[in-house]
Amino acid sequence: MNCGVCDMDSGGRTLLRNTFGRYLFAVALVASMFALKLWLVPWTGTGAPFVLLFGAVLVTSVFAGAGPGIVALVLSIPLAAYTFVFDAGYSVAQASFQSVLFTVDGTVAIYLTFLMRNGAQSLQNANRSLRESEEKFHTLFDSIDEGFCVVEVLFDDADNAIDYRFLDVNQVFEKQTGISNAVGRRMREIAPAHEEHWFQIYGQIALTGEPRRFENRAHALGRFYDVYAFRLGRPEQRQVAILFNDITSRKQTEEALRTTEDELRVASAELSHILQTAATGLTHCDRNLRYLSANPAYSRWVGLPVDQIVGRPIVDVLGQAAFDIIRPRVEKVVAYGRQSGDTKKKPGPVAAWFQRILMPLFIRFSARNLRWVNGYRVRWDDEAESGRREAA
Repeated sequence: MNCGVCDMDSGGRTLLRNTFGRYLFAVALVASMFALKLWLVPWTGTGAPFVLLFGAVLVTSVFAGAGPGIVALVLSIPLAAYTFVFDAGYSVAQASFQSVLFTVDGTVAIYLTFLMRNGAQSLQNANRSLRESEEKFHTLFDSIDEGFCVVEVLFDDADNAIDYRFLDVNQVFEKQTGISNAVGRRMREIAPAHEEHWFQIYGQIALTGEPRRFENRAHALGRFYDVYAFRLGRPEQRQVAILFNDITSRKQTEEALRTTEDELRVASAELSHILQTAATGLTHCDRNLRYLSANPAYSRWVGLPVDQIVGRPIVDVLGQAAFDIIRPRVEKVVAYGRQSGDTKKKPGPVAAWFQRILMPLFIRFSARNLRWVNGYRVRWDDEAESGRREAA
């Protein structure tokens, strides 16, 4: 039975959405009211001839629209005037007067129902647009990687922000914060140890309307956030929209890089000191086999000041014959990026520490500050020294 009622209701709505059906409804309703009035005449007489027909005009205007309402009005005037007014013995003037009054009343009723239908349609369209906008809004913020939420900032009597309540969150919110079922809950309820600066920042945005972008740590959540926050809605609503991203991993990487750079600076300072004070000759060259640096011991070994070594090719400083002796190992270093020495003696403790620890750090530090670096070390023993003297 219920299904039958639903089908009839659905069929009626379909009929009234059809233009022909709406005008057919007007004619049928006027005919029905006219027949009912005829049936009631033996008991009620011919008085108030337009009452039932006015109801037909009004109902038609409400459910079928202004056009069918006008048709119902036009059909009702002659039916009522000639059937009930003239038959009752009234004059033409009296029939005309009652017809004019009926026409005025019917026209007003049609106009008012027209305004009502338009207003209802406008409201329906506005509600539909609002729902569509809300759906687009939620779809947008549910599809982004950043967390998003809307909060209501809570103040004390002195307008100091003391807490905030979550009104809406997107799907990524829980992943970005670790907070589940946040809507309707207060932040101090979720994380009592949450830092005070978060409440103050959001309170200022809610009061002043000035948006803020900032990075801050949330110790209570164990995270670091990049945040953009702005006021949402009317000022008296005290609502703030927050778009944020968890940058904890990035901050940890930056901290590790700073630590490594500090360690490299310390190691570089130690290396520089060793280079200047070491009894072993040490030098640093580029791919073009030009000296980039040389320590005092190397300067004494070749018999030239440091400023006359740096920037010159190796062959110019050592001479062609001496350079030919070390050339195979130098070219191997240039080709493969490996370090090579020419001594068979076991290095001492200082030299071993330099080779294993400081030189790799120095190369890594240099690589961060130069476009490319390919360094090698030159060492010598008595045999190398004697070879250099013989070459000279």
